[in-house]
Amino acid sequence: MIKVERFSKINSSDVLQISLPPDQLRYVCTPKSFIADRCETTHLYLIKLEGVVIGYFKADLAYFKSYSFCPEDGLGMRAFAIDKSCQGRGLGVLSVQSIVEYLTKEYRYYSGVYLTVNCNNLKAIRCYKKCGFLDTGDLYFGGAAGPQHVMRISLQ
Repeated sequence: MIKVERFSKINSSDVLQISLPPDQLRYVCTPKSFIADRCETTHLYLIKLEGVVIGYFKADLAYFKSYSFCPEDGLGMRAFAIDKSCQGRGLGVLSVQSIVEYLTKEYRYYSGVYLTVNCNNLKAIRCYKKCGFLDTGDLYFGGAAGPQHVMRISLQ
């Protein structure tokens, strides 16, 4: 069973054990930089499978300040990553479904979740679409790894 849980310093060593394939590092932050990105408007979360940390993501409450495609009542999802040993087993889809369910309950005052995904990251695009995210048709060109699709899912 997949569970979403708020990150705590006690989980730092578990997060640092997460390993990502080299080709994915251009799309997502490393475990070390994930832990370092702590502020009032960025909430860090763990993804657990049967109590074991297998991934992480960030909920960005101030996403609209950095991305013009996101309205003020939009929540940003960033840095979604799953350990390479857990990839290819459908756990990405189950994780995103659990994330959306969790965010719907915990951030009910937000209209939707927005994210960007690199145009070349076809597996991630398919994963998000399977979970109900819609491609807005907009492209974001500010990322270091090239153009990105803007995707959204409603929380209402």
